[in-house]
Amino acid sequence: MRRYNITYTVEEDEFVKELRRLASSSEEYIENYSLDLMRADKIIGDQDFDLALREIVKLRQALAQADYRLHDVMGLISALTQPTTVLAEGPASDLPSPDVALDLSNRFEEVKKNIQKLGIEATEEEIMKLLKEAAPNG
Repeated sequence: MRRYNITYTVEEDEFVKELRRLASSSEEYIENYSLDLMRADKIIGDQDFDLALREIVKLRQALAQADYRLHDVMGLISALTQPTTVLAEGPASDLPSPDVALDLSNRFEEVKKNIQKLGIEATEEEIMKLLKEAAPNG
């Protein structure tokens, strides 16, 4: 299944409401998960393996859809809470994507751990500066 990135903006006072809407939309995909899992288990017990495979595929797709939405919420919150993220007045294209902010956060933590293992003392600002300098866009 293909996924598409859709970019849109919301007013600042609507941001939390939109996060909650996205988070709760994941519930739609796993609302009946336990019942569906029990049904799949029964089908496996009945040894109808072709039907069991189809049911398991549906279960996994529901989990993936819920995870996509929760990933979006996590990325938006991460982008909002990162100290390097600057919320600009203007078009949404000026803001870093949630995936970029999350990737930078993960890279930052990894680099920080590696520097500490080497016994080098560096401030978080110095580490962030190194990451930015090492980035492809400089």
